[in-house]
Amino acid sequence: RVHGGSFAARANNMHKTATNTGASDPKFRVKVYELNEEGEWSDKGTGNVQFQVVQSVDAAYMFVHSEENSSLLLESKVIMDDDAYQRQGDTIISWNEPFTRQDLALSFAESAGCQDIWEKLCAVRGIDPNMVQPTYEDDSSSHHHQHLNLPPANVANLGTILQYFGDVSPLNREPIAATIIQDDYIKQLIAIFKTLEETNDVERLHQMFMIFRSLVTINESSLLEQLMNDDNYIHVFGIFEYDPELASCKPNHRDFFKNVVRFRQVSAFQKPTVLNSIHQNFRLQYLKDVVLPRVLDDATFGTLTNVIFFTSVEIMQQIQSDASLIPDLFNRFRSLHGLNDAQSRQQQADIIGMLQEMCNLSKVLQIDARTAFLKMLNDHSILSIFEDALTHPNLKCRVSALDLLNLCVNHDPSAVRVFMLSQEPNYPLLDEVVKKILHDPDQGSKGHATEILRRLLDPDSMDQSLEKNRFLNLFYEVFMEKLIVVFNPNFIKDHPCTKAELNVAKHVICELLTFFVMHHGYRVKYFVLRNNVVSKICELMSEDERYIALAAVRFLRACIGLKDEFYFRYMIKNDSFASLVQLFKRNSTKYNLINSAIIDLFEFIRKANLKSMIAYVAQNYQADLRHITYVDTFSAIWLEYEKNREFAVTGGQIPETVQEQEINSRDAEEIYFSRDTPDNDVEFTEVPAQAGPALVPYTDDEDTTFPMGQS
Repeated sequence: RVHGGSFAARANNMHKTATNTGASDPKFRVKVYELNEEGEWSDKGTGNVQFQVVQSVDAAYMFVHSEENSSLLLESKVIMDDDAYQRQGDTIISWNEPFTRQDLALSFAESAGCQDIWEKLCAVRGIDPNMVQPTYEDDSSSHHHQHLNLPPANVANLGTILQYFGDVSPLNREPIAATIIQDDYIKQLIAIFKTLEETNDVERLHQMFMIFRSLVTINESSLLEQLMNDDNYIHVFGIFEYDPELASCKPNHRDFFKNVVRFRQVSAFQKPTVLNSIHQNFRLQYLKDVVLPRVLDDATFGTLTNVIFFTSVEIMQQIQSDASLIPDLFNRFRSLHGLNDAQSRQQQADIIGMLQEMCNLSKVLQIDARTAFLKMLNDHSILSIFEDALTHPNLKCRVSALDLLNLCVNHDPSAVRVFMLSQEPNYPLLDEVVKKILHDPDQGSKGHATEILRRLLDPDSMDQSLEKNRFLNLFYEVFMEKLIVVFNPNFIKDHPCTKAELNVAKHVICELLTFFVMHHGYRVKYFVLRNNVVSKICELMSEDERYIALAAVRFLRACIGLKDEFYFRYMIKNDSFASLVQLFKRNSTKYNLINSAIIDLFEFIRKANLKSMIAYVAQNYQADLRHITYVDTFSAIWLEYEKNREFAVTGGQIPETVQEQEINSRDAEEIYFSRDTPDNDVEFTEVPAQAGPALVPYTDDEDTTFPMGQS
């Protein structure tokens, strides 16, 4: 099928040698449908179908011209294969274009027109139209119940089987899938596979792979479920190991299912079908994400995703309907409290893992159902299990517990705060989260705990001022000092850890403090004053790890961004910019994030005209920064400093020289616009723009360099 004039021009040239059926007869009025990438039939337009037999080239064509503007909606050369065309009901003819692999259909306004075109299609192909009966969706001969004759399943017939399943029309997919299931055809193919694998017939094993790939792309959920059932799945994954494109690095899917993956049934389900659904969901997910991601078309990928989605919903609905499952899990976990033997610890880890899996599955539910599930977990005091789970010796269990706690915090942070406040006087859960940031050897756990603490201390998520005051006061009075001990020089001696673990702790706590400065107002301000926090963080700028130094620069930028003279006086008094300027000089000509962050900080000072900070920088660091000319930030700061000084000297009056410049400028503008100058007499002078360094990516750890002072 071609959109355009190629077939039309040839048809006009051969008009005298062609027989024409159709024209503008109302019975030949049709709608043209095309199967889109989503597997749905889209309407391409309405027009009149014409059937033409071109004797000079011994071929026949179908044309459809739009009834609106006579444009060509369809050009199709008649396919001579016996089973190329299907008639659905009294008014629909469908087929698959062999060159474009596009599925098309004509829907006739009148059954007489459909019968006429159908007879002509059969006649040019030498088929008796009475031998091919139309199918009806509500008839016993419908595709849903129709039994087809599949190619015999034997080794010699593999090529025919591959061709049969590799070219299936969308209208035949459902009856083919039903026939495969009814005839137990998959087991017959599996028997062939076993024989071929025993004889190591690689060529035919590659054919088996392509046959089963075609079965998947038939895109029928019932067939997918049949492929992944308990009896077939391990053999199907064995067949998928023989991908001809991966012959040099053959995957071993069967070994993964037999020896790597292990299913632990932590608790019995009331309905045995839940267990089958869980197994099938895992297999389908593995098929979609690991085995065939390269070869799945959009429609099949969507079908697999939908099957997984609806199976997940079914699993969660059955879990929620089981009134004893969740209470039993929590009771069993609490009964293991204080037991340190390996078996008890493993049971605790399994329970936490199961709860995490259920929470992950709940993400596919509608918002109301997901909220109801999480509320059910809260009603059974899920928060009470985290103290044991976060101190579990198994890293995987601790990570799962942090994931669950994060889910609870995102769902209802107020409930978590209320629970933590009720644990006075030691507040063990909040204390454990802080310990995770400071002492957990796993870097990912440190980051996860940091996000939990950030969410808990976010004032925007606190509904009531009472809750905000109580929780923030508790944190600043009890836990804030515990966090900043990480900046003490003797921390690594008092709390043995590796240098890498200490660096991560410094980084995440520095990021937390930046968040506190931006959101906690007077609380963090007075804490910074009492504990000399700014100076401690400025010392991080001398660290060898650049991401730590960058976090310190961001903290300083957050303090400057508040435009609070409290912070300005503190920085000036403690000469906080000494470390910043040293870092800038040490970074030298490297054009990286540190360079950009420091320049951004000074640029903000200049644009906001922070007079005290401008004076501080100009009086103390002009000699160190004067040679930086590849940006105009520093020269503008010196100019701003001089203007501020002159402004102060004149007692707040604009200096006379500045007034004269403004008057002269206005006079020049008035003279310019009052001139009656023709457009073609206007002369333009091109002023070259000052070039600056371009933001460019650099590979590995190498930084782009440019000469200092070069513009």
